[in-house]
Amino acid sequence: YYLNKALQSVLSEFVRRTRIGLPELVELLRGQTSDDFRPNKNMIPAVLRQACRDYKYLPHLLDIAESGARVPLAGPLPRQSVRPPNHRSADERYNVLVKNIRRDQD
Repeated sequence: YYLNKALQSVLSEFVRRTRIGLPELVELLRGQTSDDFRPNKNMIPAVLRQACRDYKYLPHLLDIAESGARVPLAGPLPRQSVRPPNHRSADERYNVLVKNIRRDQD
């Protein structure tokens, strides 16, 4: 499996030219706008409301679909000065990772 080098090249050039930050790039790739900031467009509240009408935590599910998941932190995150090593499975299953990344690029 091969990564989509053309897409990788175009996105890299776009980031270099526009100097867009990572959060803004992610929002752009997710299709988030000021009118519709939901990070996961596949979670449609109207569909969830009907399909999950008997779900005990439906209000929470709808909130996640509309606003995204928010996780309260016990304290501020420490500054990271050194990149942590890859999880062992990332090294052992490299081809699977590349295949899944490639699938999501297309």
